[in-house]
Amino acid sequence: MTDDKLNSYHAAETDDEFVQRSYFVDELSGTDVVIVKARQNRPNIEVESCPFCPGGLEAPKSYDVYSFANRWPSLGKNKCEVILYSPEHNSSLFACGKSGILKVVELWGQRTKVLFEFEDVQYVLIFENSGKEVGATIMHPHGQIYAFDRIPKVPLNELCLAKKKCQLCKIESPERTLFSNTNLISFVPIAPTFPFEVIISTKSHVHSLLDFNDSFNQDLAEHLEKVLGAFQALFEEPMPYMMWIHQGPIKSDLVKQAHFHIHIVGIWRDLSVQRYIAAGELGSGVMFNPIDPLDAATRLKRVMR
Repeated sequence: MTDDKLNSYHAAETDDEFVQRSYFVDELSGTDVVIVKARQNRPNIEVESCPFCPGGLEAPKSYDVYSFANRWPSLGKNKCEVILYSPEHNSSLFACGKSGILKVVELWGQRTKVLFEFEDVQYVLIFENSGKEVGATIMHPHGQIYAFDRIPKVPLNELCLAKKKCQLCKIESPERTLFSNTNLISFVPIAPTFPFEVIISTKSHVHSLLDFNDSFNQDLAEHLEKVLGAFQALFEEPMPYMMWIHQGPIKSDLVKQAHFHIHIVGIWRDLSVQRYIAAGELGSGVMFNPIDPLDAATRLKRVMR
């Protein structure tokens, strides 16, 4: 890494703005917004100077999977982590194979446990942005973890809706079901927001990764390999995607409503044709999906085979 790039990457350590965060609620819409000015200056690192490759700034030693505190945190020091999936720069979570994905799943569980040990942490969100189109600034395969001091509104809304009836306890749509094994099921939701959207859910009412055993970990790794493989094979090029895990807030009574699941959304409606959230959708809160979910399920199942 050149001196200029190294200094740029180190900037967050000495910039006082790095710890200045403002948590707001928009008074008109009720949307939660965190203003983090220092993240505007975070660098885009070129391949030859990747800090995530073994021997790089963030990973000085060899590793299979690895986690570390994000140098450019959105929620405060030690509340945001980076998860490295592989030492191979041009790899991906799918390319790690089931055995490699299993190591990532196990690390997710370990870090979830550690982060919940912080007194002020109420929710642990694991996520990935895969591809420049969805904002990835370093192409080395990695995801992130945010440890919130409150339950964010999207998982909170899911938990509140589950008070009446858990929608994940019984999936009754073979047409939309993509894959099933002993502990988990993958399916296309009945009302997806994105053209290709998949939910991976535990079959039983398991709350979080902290409740997983070896069997659950292995089954989840198998689902991730199959679903992400389908996203790779659907078009001539791998489709950019976003993934996030919703699990229980273990310190809250709402944990009883929590049913562990993963959302994976592919942003293309055709090869390199991105589905954008448009003004009419943002202004109304009503989403208009151009792909029929049954068609999406059929196409995903076809490439899975």
